Amino acid sequence: MKFLLCNGQDNGPGRPPEDPNELVLANGFGPAILSNPSARQRLLSRLSRFDLMLGVVRAESFFAFTGDDVQYGIEADRRTKILKTYVKNTYKYHLTEILATIVNEYTDWDRPVQHPVNIRDETLEALSDAQVVAPVINTADLHSANRRNSYLFVFDYQTKYGDYQQVSSDFGT
Repeated sequence: MKFLLCNGQDNGPGRPPEDPNELVLANGFGPAILSNPSARQRLLSRLSRFDLMLGVVRAESFFAFTGDDVQYGIEADRRTKILKTYVKNTYKYHLTEILATIVNEYTDWDRPVQHPVNIRDETLEALSDAQVVAPVINTADLHSANRRNSYLFVFDYQTKYGDYQQVSSDFGT
């Protein structure tokens, strides 16, 4: 087994990183862009033979947080570190501007005080949108362009006694 660190360096075969959090935001799952037009067309033609149902859950990216983060929230500096790691692993250019835009768009500026739970929820929403929701919507758009039925749902059940019952009720609206 090989481990690839968040900074893109190979840690060698069979050697996990010293800090397991290095792996958390190494975005191994996500959209793949097919640069070969014929391969892309073949894939889309195979996909267009079927109706498609896609779904997301309310909070897709809880894996990026520790148990304490989930329970108590996170401070702004932890949010910046998480988002900076994601941006660095996803984009090549204009990293500072992209990070600033994400923080700006996913901060509720109407709240006079940024509570750690709210910061956690906003960070969770940003990561979920980028890593899961946007690729799912893109897939639905590509599929529906071929005049097939495409269905998209959001599973929004919130357990009363589970680990993540504390996510704010206005999340995702």
